[in-house]
Amino acid sequence: MFQKSTVFAVAAVLGLSATPAAAQSGMDAFFENTVVMSTADGAEIRLIINSDNTYSGSAGDGATISGTWELVDGQTCFTRVEPEPLDPVCDNYADKAVGDSWEGTMADGTAVTMTLVEGR
Repeated sequence: MFQKSTVFAVAAVLGLSATPAAAQSGMDAFFENTVVMSTADGAEIRLIINSDNTYSGSAGDGATISGTWELVDGQTCFTRVEPEPLDPVCDNYADKAVGDSWEGTMADGTAVTMTLVEGR
């Protein structure tokens, strides 16, 4: 069963107001679509990344997260605000297209596959 702590850790693998920089950042494909994060044990988290530099996520068990994102030195840095704040964690999200998958690691060391899927 998917644990709420897992969705909180996922947010760590992963601001402010909409700006032309955000719109031209290579993040455009994320703004109308969803990042599905899957672990080897079948847990799934759905992340919504918005053009106003916010994000939110939910898991099948009802756990939710939210925060902000910004571009720093070519990396997309996510800062979780809810349920409790975490320091920013940066990764390369830019220039992905719907259907792309890439590997990442959660804060607890768990491997995760991220896929950008069409729609919200």
